[in-house]
Amino acid sequence: MINLYNQDVTAVEIRRVFRSGNSLVVTLPPGMARELGIGEGSYVTVELDQVRGGVWLKPLEAGGLRPSFRAMATRSRPSREESKLRELLETHEGLLRALTEI
Repeated sequence: MINLYNQDVTAVEIRRVFRSGNSLVVTLPPGMARELGIGEGSYVTVELDQVRGGVWLKPLEAGGLRPSFRAMATRSRPSREESKLRELLETHEGLLRALTEI
């Protein structure tokens, strides 16, 4: 394995970015998803690392969620309303974050 980042990297794969609605999507290889213990419907945190110019993806346990979202995380399939809410939150994430800083 080639260490591209001078840190402990166990796997590197090149993936293509594609559009889904108003979002950009990158798929995870099945082996990496298994290593992280995540699957369809799992919640993850996505963090922008401006120093390294990259993104960190980490699994989020249901216990780490706010109570209002915990029920959604433990359900196997989101309701239609939850799907719409998630889409709205993703679409307007930048605006919502800016509002919290006012």
